[in-house]
Amino acid sequence: MSIIAELIIGGVVSLLFGYIAVMLKKQGKVRDSMREGAMLMLKVQLIEYHSKWKKRKFVTRHGLSNFTEMHSAYRNLGGNGMIEQLFEEIKTLEIKEGSHGEI
Repeated sequence: MSIIAELIIGGVVSLLFGYIAVMLKKQGKVRDSMREGAMLMLKVQLIEYHSKWKKRKFVTRHGLSNFTEMHSAYRNLGGNGMIEQLFEEIKTLEIKEGSHGEI
């Protein structure tokens, strides 16, 4: 193989690896943004449920189950301890059977 062909192939391979590295970096940023967005939506919903239930002084079984699952997802995404305090407060509320679909 000629030196020119080797240089061309080397240049193409370098460009290809550079392109792949840029694409992986962009993909990582998108993934991080999606994780942060999901975490924020969970946090907002958990705070909203907490506020609602503290005011009425009880939680339904269905609501507690939803809160527990959302809390777990929030933690798995890297959520902080603020929600831990809310979760502990929710667990102290009276548990009632709700009407159909009531949270």
